[in-house]
Amino acid sequence: MANYAALLPVVGEVPYLLIGVLLLVGAVGGSIVCGWACPFGFLQDLLGKIPTRKIHLPSWAGYFRYVILVGLVILLPLILGYKGIPFERQAVSICRLCPAGALEAGVPYFAQSWFAGHGWMMSGLKTGILLSFLAAALFIHRPWCRVFCPLGGLLALFNRFSLFHLRFNARQCIQCNLCRSRCSMGVKVDQAVNVAGCIRCLECSACGAIEPCFALPQKSADPEKPA
Repeated sequence: MANYAALLPVVGEVPYLLIGVLLLVGAVGGSIVCGWACPFGFLQDLLGKIPTRKIHLPSWAGYFRYVILVGLVILLPLILGYKGIPFERQAVSICRLCPAGALEAGVPYFAQSWFAGHGWMMSGLKTGILLSFLAAALFIHRPWCRVFCPLGGLLALFNRFSLFHLRFNARQCIQCNLCRSRCSMGVKVDQAVNVAGCIRCLECSACGAIEPCFALPQKSADPEKPA
């Protein structure tokens, strides 16, 4: 997205394929990609299982993902691209800062280079950012996903109306608080499911009142508690 934003002032082409893929993935599953397919999220989950004193972030911290999405993914590349600076030469960009990209693409490539005798070629800044988020994951559940990830924030916008969603059946709720205690993202699923903070890990479905569904979202059985 950032690369296309930088190219837009130059070539004037709209990335229809990219937009279509994002719309399709979001409309089908919303942020289920974050809960079940993201390698960096999985690594943060593993680190979070190490017994340490945990820090709980407020739910509004997740809105910062949209600052990153609008600022670093769209506006900054667009402005610099308009000035004639191609995306790969932009000194500040989401790709230079993203720890997920550093882990999934940078580490394998530079590890191969290091074993070949060429040294560790990843920049100190990017290496430091990756290590910082891995360390933070010991104390904060998925710090990158919750506060910074622009792709996760974008897909989360589809949670309220994607085909795959969660349904809360108030008639089966016995107020055991199991759904809240199982949710590591701090979502109060008995009050509002399918919100942007949910990564659809399905831990809350251990409670019989929360049901994963694949259909058009419906209202809750209790009209006072919306689905």
